[in-house]
Amino acid sequence: RSDRSSYAFLMYRRDKVIKEVAEKRLSAIREFTELGSGYKISMKDLEIRGAGNILGSSQSGHMEEIGYDLYVKLLAQSVKKKMGEVEEADFDTSIDIPIDAYIPEEYVRNEYLKLELYKRISHIENEEDADDILAEIEDRFGAVPKPVHYLLEVALLRAKAHRAYLSYVRYKDGWAYYIIHDTTKYKIDNIDKFIKKYKGNMRIVATKESGFMVKTSSLIQENMLQSIGDTIDDIRSLINEDK
Repeated sequence: RSDRSSYAFLMYRRDKVIKEVAEKRLSAIREFTELGSGYKISMKDLEIRGAGNILGSSQSGHMEEIGYDLYVKLLAQSVKKKMGEVEEADFDTSIDIPIDAYIPEEYVRNEYLKLELYKRISHIENEEDADDILAEIEDRFGAVPKPVHYLLEVALLRAKAHRAYLSYVRYKDGWAYYIIHDTTKYKIDNIDKFIKKYKGNMRIVATKESGFMVKTSSLIQENMLQSIGDTIDDIRSLINEDK
């Protein structure tokens, strides 16, 4: 559907009274007709449904300056602070694995659509998110190639690593490196079990950052991702999430 135009005919009974909200939505559809207007229509719908002053005229200048995603993030932080909630440590998680994870040029030729897909995939939080995007991609562009499947799996791995308080995961020369965020606290009782499980296949990383290496010899990409994911699950069992 990305390379062809489509049309929708919305009909209602002649004597039917349209509510104000419905009229606004129809007006938005009439206004935004060019290719790539889906985002604008979604934002307008959010405004109509009631997103508060975040999309109002008094806020739009700030939002344009720093971007919608960051604006929402900063707003959420302010609300938590006002309510006296403890803020979780804010950090990024990087994944550096030698795997063919990308959207091939011949699969999605439109650069705008490709960038939108990359952005959405980068925000994947769980398997449900990944399944939804996979189904949409297949519906719009056809059979999904292996590199796109890997891209979704790496995004899932990154989300899983972030929940395990890992700031960096890297695979090189048969070893997977796991760097733990510096504010992380551990469940002492589980550390002995972890060490016993990986005995002989684990090394401590001697750097300013807390971390370790686990031997992951498989060169088959699917097995590599599975092995790293399993280790991340074990790492998460060490974390004291009641901190």
